[in-house]
Amino acid sequence: MRGVASAALVMLSGCAHRAVDMRPSEAEVRAFYYTDDEGLAVVTTGVQVAQRLPWGDTLGVEVALDAIDLEPVDAVSSASTSWDDDPGLQEQRYELAPSYALALGSSEEPIELSARGRFSSEPDYLSWAGELGATAELCERNTTIAGFVGYGHDTIDPSSFAADDAGRWPDSHERVYGGLALRQLLGKRVDVAGGVSLTWQSGALESPYRRAQVVVGRGFFADLVALSERHPGERTRAVAFLSTSTYLGEGLALHVRAAGYLDSWDVQAFAPELALDLELGDFGLLILGYRFTVQGAASFYANRYDDGDTVRTGDRRLGALDEHLGGFELRWTVLGRPGLVDSLELAGGWQLSLLTYRDVVPERAVRAHQVTLGVLYRY
Repeated sequence: MRGVASAALVMLSGCAHRAVDMRPSEAEVRAFYYTDDEGLAVVTTGVQVAQRLPWGDTLGVEVALDAIDLEPVDAVSSASTSWDDDPGLQEQRYELAPSYALALGSSEEPIELSARGRFSSEPDYLSWAGELGATAELCERNTTIAGFVGYGHDTIDPSSFAADDAGRWPDSHERVYGGLALRQLLGKRVDVAGGVSLTWQSGALESPYRRAQVVVGRGFFADLVALSERHPGERTRAVAFLSTSTYLGEGLALHVRAAGYLDSWDVQAFAPELALDLELGDFGLLILGYRFTVQGAASFYANRYDDGDTVRTGDRRLGALDEHLGGFELRWTVLGRPGLVDSLELAGGWQLSLLTYRDVVPERAVRAHQVTLGVLYRY
């Protein structure tokens, strides 16, 4: 795979003129605070730098830190953070993602080839992935085609696990994924886009901390026992999307999007979305958004299982659910001109999620808030 990619880079470099990237370099700091009414709080801090090189390429790096605090046990979904007497969770996750984008083609029809790595570490989880991508702007830059392929590997080494899981951990799973997208301008005010992506996963796809409710015994002697979950060893996912963006005039733009999802576990989902961008003078932008998601259950999802069931889950996210997600983001350029060199932009936003698990007995609704703050400097 690496040899084929290197050869493609050499051939394209030899037959194409290099495009000069006129975009400024960027450095951005973002902070997210998420909290819900089930006791979960997550603080995420991220730094992203995209350095434009003199010959047109882009060198990038992203660093992120998650601080997770969970109390108490999620009794509804049988999810827990450990099998000992302490159900709480306080841990950190670190992520590093370097990237490099090679600018080819010409200013009229630019081509970009990119490579990206991602490394993530938690006390009980180690993940790495690599991705290759390509983007081409054709037909006087009215048509954009983009594609990517990637591979990832995760290793799970739990701090504790159930007695019936002895000998199963540590374990790992892997994934291969790819996608293709197309964007077409239909004039000065309208564009349309669509795409599809596929992911294949294999290995340990269950959590060592989640438990399924299993009925052991018969009749009067039957007992409900929490046992470790068992998921199928493979999963194939497909996602497709369509979108259109329209400039309505007076600094107002409307975005309409819809995405569909299905997988080999029979999970199906549909998510329409609306977003409205409003320019506030010469320096501000207000973004309003709403998304509705509806999802069906996996074929093997149940609230209770029999002792002989070889596949079982304690993950309520594999059941039927729906979510209303709405919010806003305000961006304001406090120094310089928006999008240009030597400009400083501040951003802040808020989102409200109302997520209902339809297959949980009794039915469960979770309310969550997310607050975002950001600083972006272009140089």
